[in-house]
Amino acid sequence: MRTLFYSLCISFGIIVLLFEEHVLPSGFIPPTPETNYVLSLISLIVTFGGIFIALRLFKKEKQEMARAGEDTEAQRQVYLKWNGRRLGIIFSAAFTNLIIYYGGSFNESAMYSLIITLIGALFCWPEKR
Repeated sequence: MRTLFYSLCISFGIIVLLFEEHVLPSGFIPPTPETNYVLSLISLIVTFGGIFIALRLFKKEKQEMARAGEDTEAQRQVYLKWNGRRLGIIFSAAFTNLIIYYGGSFNESAMYSLIITLIGALFCWPEKR
């Protein structure tokens, strides 16, 4: 699981580097007040919804692991399943905010939402199993 976490972080960093070095175009969404409002709203919904759902999955994981009983292989499979889902949710929110930030003429609310999402990703650090 840590390999998946590291690979998502590295791919996130590569995309940021490509945007910063102008290999990928930035500002491709026209900057109108309506567009900025919609992009800000989308980034907030994706951020707070994604973090809430991803961190809420800890409860589901614990319930399913309790049902698995003493079988450590079954518990490991449950952990891998739920942690993969959690990482997918968090990093899809991060990638969405990244695209909104660079595509929407450096939308500030998307930048703050991106920071909040990356802080939330720290709480989804996979333990070694």
